Amino acid sequence: MIEENYLPKKEIADYKKFLSGKRFTQLLKNIQALKGKRIIHINSTPKGGGVSELLKSLIPLEKDLGLDLHWFSLKEDAEFFRITKNYIILYKDQTLSFPKKIRIII
Repeated sequence: MIEENYLPKKEIADYKKFLSGKRFTQLLKNIQALKGKRIIHINSTPKGGGVSELLKSLIPLEKDLGLDLHWFSLKEDAEFFRITKNYIILYKDQTLSFPKKIRIII
């Protein structure tokens, strides 16, 4: 199952002080290439991971810039995430092996 995540509004103007005028102008120019396109972020969970923490900050600012943007995350049981976590570990460290039952799925 997949569900959309909704976040509180943020305003890009609050962050303008962290960019030089030239960089802020370039940001606005770059955004124009994405206007009119629908952008969808999909990840495994809305909390507790590096990707979700990044998206919580990024998405409200992208929306304030006028982008049609949505964030969806998976709503699965613990077994699903146990398998995917082990898959990631296996991908990073080839010394881990999966039980035969799971190897058939992969």
